[in-house]
Amino acid sequence: MAVILDVRNLSKSFGGLVAIDDLSLEVERGTIHAIIGPNGSGKTTFFNLATGLYTPDSGEILFEGERISGLPPHVIAHKGIGRTFQNLLLFGDMTAVDNVMVGLQCRNRYSLVEAILRTGSAVTDQMYKEATKLLDFVRLGGSRDQPSKYLSYGEQRLLEIARALGTNPRLILLDEPAAGMNPQETILLTKTIRRIRDELGVTVVIIEHDMRLVMNLAERVSVLDYGRKVSEGPPEVIKNDPKVIEAYLGVTEE
Repeated sequence: MAVILDVRNLSKSFGGLVAIDDLSLEVERGTIHAIIGPNGSGKTTFFNLATGLYTPDSGEILFEGERISGLPPHVIAHKGIGRTFQNLLLFGDMTAVDNVMVGLQCRNRYSLVEAILRTGSAVTDQMYKEATKLLDFVRLGGSRDQPSKYLSYGEQRLLEIARALGTNPRLILLDEPAAGMNPQETILLTKTIRRIRDELGVTVVIIEHDMRLVMNLAERVSVLDYGRKVSEGPPEVIKNDPKVIEAYLGVTEE
């Protein structure tokens, strides 16, 4: 299977803190790949490096064979990588459909001529239709005209995913999407992530602390600890790996 994201010897430090330490991993196209690890293990830092919010100190990231490490976020988004954030970053007073249209805007820009002749309304109408389809996809179509701040927490998480899908990604990075969700919302999220891969053909990389979700969803799991990859493999192998158990639970001295 082809590799869509290739991380080679990546490192990033903040002062004396080493957040990512010589990290190498591959994400295969068409898979759901989970990245797990204790708090402070470098998971979100890796996402920030992959999407251009941080520049690596050394190493490189290749997306579909092209080096993207060091490029600005908007360029990486245009190349086909979308993401959500650990903390919700929605526009609370804007409707759900308008929030998704923000994501669509990065690939639907008015030209100067369109602005002068006011022909951009046709583009806006098309964006509205596309945004509505994405809301239907995440089961939020009935809330499209509701300000996002009035949606439930789980619905806001799904709205953020819909907005990220609006950038038309081939790879989407989901940063703790199940955080704060109740069991029913988590079930819907799990189904949605599978549909993103199966129906839209988008490769998914997910950071998540909900191990039940990870074990039920991911085909491959990478485990980080202190910025280093300590284990990698299918879920059934990872859950029994002594290094993973040590990273999460620690060990006692005999």
